[in-house]
Amino acid sequence: MMRKALARSVLCGLLVLAAQTASAIDACVHNANGALRILPPDGQCRNNEVAIELAAPQAPTGISKAVHGSVGFGAGGITTSGSGFSLDHTLNTGHYGIHFDTAFDVAPHCLVNAEFFSPCVGTSATPERLAVECATYVPAEGSSGPFIAIRLVDQPFQFLCVQE
Repeated sequence: MMRKALARSVLCGLLVLAAQTASAIDACVHNANGALRILPPDGQCRNNEVAIELAAPQAPTGISKAVHGSVGFGAGGITTSGSGFSLDHTLNTGHYGIHFDTAFDVAPHCLVNAEFFSPCVGTSATPERLAVECATYVPAEGSSGPFIAIRLVDQPFQFLCVQE
């Protein structure tokens, strides 16, 4: 299990490095423990290693426009990061409007991510705006069973909207 986690973290690092260099990366894999070692331009693998070449990842195709960002809460109130949007939080608790600086040609495909037990969802998307609603689940008042009520809450979330 530890070996797989190490391999994943090394691979993620390699993908970042490959994206920065835009060419193949030469590396060596240790025969006994699977450790990965990146070679310098003129480097060679050792006797107990196998040479591999990792191709640089290609840029995604088919996406003509993307807007992404995050909404958070701090001591100073609501904070945002990202680009290409402005936030409208003058609505009720748990309701947000993400206004795109430049409209999409058509309604974009959007993903919204927040904590598992207090999800946020994109309730509707138009070329100009994404509506987001965040809630938490609580036991229904007076219930003795697993009945759940939904309560809207303000909470941090991230979003990504793309146009193909």
